[in-house]
Formats: sequence, structure tokens, C-alpha cells
Amino acid sequence: MQTKLKATDVIALIADYEHGKTSPDLKLIQGALLLSGNALAADPAQFAGQMVGRLLPHRASPAILNFLSDVAASAPAFWLRPLHPALLPPGTELVLTLEGHTSSISSVAVRPDGKLAVSGAQVRVFDQAVLAAGAHSRRLFGSTIARVPLETERGYHVVFGNQGDIISRTCSSATAGFAMAPMNEGLRCAGMVELAGLDKPPNPACHAYLERTARRFLPDLRANPSSKWMGFRPSMPDALPVIGRSPRTPEIILAFGHHHVGMSSGCVTGRIVAALAAGEPPPVDITPFSPDRF
Repeated sequence: MQTKLKATDVIALIADYEHGKTSPDLKLIQGALLLSGNALAADPAQFAGQMVGRLLPHRASPAILNFLSDVAASAPAFWLRPLHPALLPPGTELVLTLEGHTSSISSVAVRPDGKLAVSGAQVRVFDQAVLAAGAHSRRLFGSTIARVPLETERGYHVVFGNQGDIISRTCSSATAGFAMAPMNEGLRCAGMVELAGLDKPPNPACHAYLERTARRFLPDLRANPSSKWMGFRPSMPDALPVIGRSPRTPEIILAFGHHHVGMSSGCVTGRIVAALAAGEPPPVDITPFSPDRF
């Protein structure tokens, strides 16, 4: 399946299961493909993680268990393997994810009937919306969404291609504010905290510092960096994220400000947001993350 996905596209893969809808197991696999369609269209390498994450709740079926074993066996050398059901499985309310935005969201307004008008390439109307755009969430603060003290900690990365075997494990220096990790693509060096907002270009001095520090720790590092990039960490002054309904516009659920741990805390945040949207109690006490705590 992964070979066909690379050679064609996810639509062709889904079509293969049209004639197997009489089989409950094949129907579940097709459902998992439908739910994963937008992710696989963007990155076919996510196939194994998407299938395992969505079909784990159905592993009591021998056919599904065998399918997951085959998927794992043919997965890339490095892949994100869910150990627990981490993605919405087939057979629930969501059937398919559609993507239709051709430009960024520029504004959000509340209509007289209480519905939300979200403006991007076109205006769409919703009963509820979730603002979870990381550091970029601040671009939508204004009359509809109350401002909170969200800042961006700009972090820098330098990758030395084909140098991943120069160390065998992640190394870091607290005094240098610097970490190195052997990756499949090479040696990744990361660090720095720069408070410079969203719009200023990357600071070459920060990349130069990372490269210079890497060579100081690893004198045998001869290669030049193969890539350099910068990312935005969404940060709050009390080091806690903002999760909850907007005080000014309760139809909007806020979920941002996770600092350096967005990847690891994203799953539980998603569960919290889903509960709030459904009018259910969240799985944990979210009082410390209240948007109106400032």
C-alpha cells in the first residue's frame, strides 16, 4: 500500500477498497484512509503512523491486527509510532477532512445571529471556532478576540547533513543554551531564545552562534551546514498555555501558548478542546490555563 501511495495518490488507494465494503475490516481500513487523506496528500510518509493511530482501537480484529503488523513492518526506518489510540478512528462522527482555504485567515467577526464569520480567501460561517495557531494566534487579537500577553520565542536550528553519526545520542549544554541531536538527515543543532516578534527576518548571528558552538564541542565537525531555519515558540509570561473559551467571544475556543512542548502536549489539548466544543467536561482541570487569568 505504501508503494502504491508513493506511485499514485491517496484517492487511488481509497478506491481500491470500494469493492470491499461488505467486509467490516476492509470498511474500517477505507475509513482510516478517508480520515487520513489530507495528511497523506501532504506527506505520504505519514501512512504508517496514520493507520496505526486510527486503527488501534480495532486491533481486537485479527485481520486489523495483521494489517497493522504489515504496515509497521514496511514503515520507514524512522517514523512516529503511536502506542495508544491517538487519532480519531473510523466509525465515529467524522468521515472526511476537507481543506479549502487558499490564504490565511485575516479576521473573525460575530454576526447578529451569534454565528462566527471567518474571513480568508472567502467568508465562511460557523457556530464555533478554535484558535490554535501557535504564536501566529496573536494576529487575530482585536475587537472579537481579547488580547492576551502572547509572545514568540524565536528558536534557531542548523543541520549538518550526513553528519548524524558523529555522536550517538542527544547532547546539550545548559550554559551554552545549545543542544545537538543525531538525526536521519544529519546532525541537528538547536537553541537560542530571541524575542523579536513574528515579522523580523532571521538573525544571521544566531545561526552563526550555533555553528560556532557546534564546532567548539565537536572539533572533528568539518562539513558546512546543509540547512538553517528558525521557528516560533508561542510563549506566555507564566509559562502556562491558554486553553478555554475566549472571555469576549465564548464561541471561540483558544488553545495556544505551549512554549517548547507543543508536540508533547498537543494531544491532551486536542481532547480538552473537543470536550469544550461538545459541551462536555474537559478531561483535566483547565482553571490554571484560563484565558482571563491575566
